[in-house]
Amino acid sequence: MAFCPKCGTQLAGNEQFCVKCGNDLSASHAPASTPVAAAPPYAPPPFVPPPAAPPPAGYPPYYPAPGQIPIIMPQEVPKHHGGAWWVIIIAAVLFGLWWIGTHDQPNTTPTPTPTPGGAPAGGPNAATIAQQVYTTQWSVVNGDVQLSNQKWVNQSNVSIQSADLECDQYDQSGADLAQKHVQLTDQTGAAVKAGDTEQFGNLDIGAAVQGLTKVNCGIVGVTPTQ
Repeated sequence: MAFCPKCGTQLAGNEQFCVKCGNDLSASHAPASTPVAAAPPYAPPPFVPPPAAPPPAGYPPYYPAPGQIPIIMPQEVPKHHGGAWWVIIIAAVLFGLWWIGTHDQPNTTPTPTPTPGGAPAGGPNAATIAQQVYTTQWSVVNGDVQLSNQKWVNQSNVSIQSADLECDQYDQSGADLAQKHVQLTDQTGAAVKAGDTEQFGNLDIGAAVQGLTKVNCGIVGVTPTQ
């Protein structure tokens, strides 16, 4: 129950002014303020260091550590012209074999009393021709067939003024590729007497034919002295 603090009149408790004296009751109705305790000064909590993390496990020697992985950029593969190089190499080998076969190729097989072309000597001087011994060695020098170490022996009983030397070039199958005729005479122009031996220096008998594997030289004709 409430009473007016000024005149003591009993009040219902919800009046704003006293019904008797008109006293303002709003101040008396306000609840007494509760004193608020002052907040204590702020004190930061004590620093507690975090627990130390365990050391990282070691990496195998063939694995790089994280963040250090090398980045390998793909390199452009150089372009190779393998086919063209093989063609050049094969062509060079074939040319080398051809050059060896046709240039400066020594052939030291002597050709005693050959019958070039396979045909036997005939005619009235056939017996004298058969008694002529001719030997030589041949080689290809700068593309030409060259004879060296030539030796002519007249084993007949007549003197010979000159002889017809025929040289034939053959391929591997034995086919006659080319012929060359050379007149043989004494170095001084005299007749080669019976039993005499004539020796000659180098003799170029013309270009070597492609496919040449053998040269056969022999006396196929004679001119006896009168």
